[in-house]
Amino acid sequence: MNTACTTALEGFICPACLVDFPSASKLQGHWLKFHSPSSAKKPSERVSNDYEDIPDDYPANSTTQVSRNQRLCDHVFKSDLLAVLEKCGFCGEDIDTDGKICEVCNYHCHDKCERMLVKAQCSRQGSSNSTHNKFKTLADDDIGRKSRTLPSSPKNLVTNICHHVRHRVSRNRVRHVDEHFDLDLTYITDRIIAMSFPGSGLETTYRNNLREVARMLQTNHQDKYMVFNLSERRYDISKLNHQVLDFGWPDHLAPPLERLCSIIKSIDSWLKSDPVHVVVVHCKGGKGRTGVVIAAYMHFSKICSSPQAALDWFAMKRFYDDSLGGVTQPSQRRYVHYFSDYLDGKVKLNTDPIFLHHVIIHGIPSFDARGGCKPFLRVYDGLKLIYTSGVFHVTPDMERICITIEGGLILHGDVLIKCYHKNTLSSGRDIIFRCQFHTGAIKDHGLVLDKTELDDAFKDRKFPDGCKVEFVFSATGNFVSEFKHNERLRSIIRHSLQPVENPDTVLYPLDNWYESSGESATPSDGSSTREETEDLSQKGVT
Repeated sequence: MNTACTTALEGFICPACLVDFPSASKLQGHWLKFHSPSSAKKPSERVSNDYEDIPDDYPANSTTQVSRNQRLCDHVFKSDLLAVLEKCGFCGEDIDTDGKICEVCNYHCHDKCERMLVKAQCSRQGSSNSTHNKFKTLADDDIGRKSRTLPSSPKNLVTNICHHVRHRVSRNRVRHVDEHFDLDLTYITDRIIAMSFPGSGLETTYRNNLREVARMLQTNHQDKYMVFNLSERRYDISKLNHQVLDFGWPDHLAPPLERLCSIIKSIDSWLKSDPVHVVVVHCKGGKGRTGVVIAAYMHFSKICSSPQAALDWFAMKRFYDDSLGGVTQPSQRRYVHYFSDYLDGKVKLNTDPIFLHHVIIHGIPSFDARGGCKPFLRVYDGLKLIYTSGVFHVTPDMERICITIEGGLILHGDVLIKCYHKNTLSSGRDIIFRCQFHTGAIKDHGLVLDKTELDDAFKDRKFPDGCKVEFVFSATGNFVSEFKHNERLRSIIRHSLQPVENPDTVLYPLDNWYESSGESATPSDGSSTREETEDLSQKGVT
């Protein structure tokens, strides 16, 4: 248990044995196979607790089975009129009519024997060597709290396990902790709240409990809150008084710039409509996507003077160590700056399309045993795949990789480009870099991104520090006429690589943008109109 509890858990975790599974279906299969048959307690007899969404066959105890007389500290007794003859688990004699039954394990005993059990329990609790006590000490020590004495019932053991796992999952994030609540939730300002996804069922073992989140918001803010769901999963919004707006987009990606404008417009309208209104913003972990929106709004509302200051503020408030948290994906950070430029009139949403002709990687990523790679490109218009290149063979003695798109690829608005290495050993693919940009931000028909500005590559040792990626565009699709005086580019392009494999050799399944265990969430407000977006721009221009 010690090993499992000290692992940084992010998947689907069994609350009984803390085994991590890759999907909800795997966890459910494990539950039915190993835990459901051992549940001795009837659903109608279960004790109500903070985890009401957990299935009725939730295990009462996850410790090793021992004899009934040894489980003195595990029982929660209530009076019971026995319909059939039962034997007392303490003295072994028959129980005639009146007796006691454990609400957890159906352990039966006489009234008089219960008193002897309690007496024996008191004598045994002087020892701190039990599994329960060890676990409580571990959990308290790991989260930096003082050890405290709790009744050692299975209900409390499960509560302690959930408490510990939640803290391990939230890791460096600042939690909202008071005498009533302990949630992965942070007040970025008095009126802006960031939190992780509010789950239900087994997910409450390691994430915020939707019921607890609703109770906390109702207690502290009554009906004066609005929840902005940036994940692609939906949940029962009735528990939050239907005060939820869905603006989801895929994890680790930046939002479409127009959608970011719509979200900021909605937040601004809600907060200005009443001085006591608050907004609650969440994605999955309450980090990347949440940080993009909150940082963009804080800059828009003049809470922070610059996009960088807003990103730093979010990291400082949301994380104990802001150097390890905050918005880390370069494209997400880039879009916060795009939003600032949009407010200043430097970026336009409605621009003419441009043509992508060349992608040049200066330096050689090392993805195979020889220090080279076998790259290929995928280009997305929004999230729709529109182009897949062939596979190129690159050796470490080369200086650069120049990939030419014959005739140019027409692009407009938000663009996502992924560069993969075709892994012949695993018959799979490895990401080399990923980046997002908006065509309205392209200047002088070129864009150059160094390692620190490329998603995935910015923290990958296989991508050398000196590497950078250059994108070459044209306005008309006629590259030759537009760049006839640029000798540097013409020299590089003359040495463009030819693919060694056709695109049909890399037709892997398309990327699944949607998060598991939930329904895809599209903007529930229908997104703002063009007039609303332009109005937002005008309000932000100084």
